[in-house]
Amino acid sequence: AELGADLDWHEVHYAMQQTYIAQALEYAGLMFQSGAGNGRVKILLIITDGKIYDVSQLGPARAVLDSQGVETFGVVLRRFATHTQTDIDAEAAVSTIVSEPKADHYMNIPLDDFAGSVLKDFCDPNSKFGKIIVSFQRRGAAAGKAGGPCG
Repeated sequence: AELGADLDWHEVHYAMQQTYIAQALEYAGLMFQSGAGNGRVKILLIITDGKIYDVSQLGPARAVLDSQGVETFGVVLRRFATHTQTDIDAEAAVSTIVSEPKADHYMNIPLDDFAGSVLKDFCDPNSKFGKIIVSFQRRGAAAGKAGGPCG
C-alpha cells in the first residue's frame, strides 16, 4: 500500500530533475549489513525516472553491496511509450550498476506498466526479474538462507 501511494505521488509530481543515488546505495549497504537481512536473500530494486548523475561515484557502495551478495535490479520509468534521450541516458546509467548479467537485471518501461511488468510479476519465474529472483532465492535456500521476497 505504501509503495502504491508513493508511485501515485510520483506520477502526479513527475518532474525531470537530476537523480543522485550514491548516498542511498550507501544506506542500503548499511541496512543489509545491520543484521536485518542476515541469513536472508538480499535484493535491491533501484527505480528512476531519469538519468543517474553520480554513477562514477557508486563504486564503493556497489562493492559493499556485492560483498554482501545483494542482487541488484534497476527500472527506468519513462513518461511516454517512446524512448526519449533522457530515457536512453537513464538506461545507460542503470545498466552499469545492476547485477550480472546486466541485460537481465534492468528494464526501461512506461510508468503505467510498472505495476504489471515489475510488481505483479516480481516472483513469477516466467517474468524477466522473477526468473532471477526465484533462482536466487532457491540458491539461497540451498545455502541455508531463510526467507526472501517470494515467500
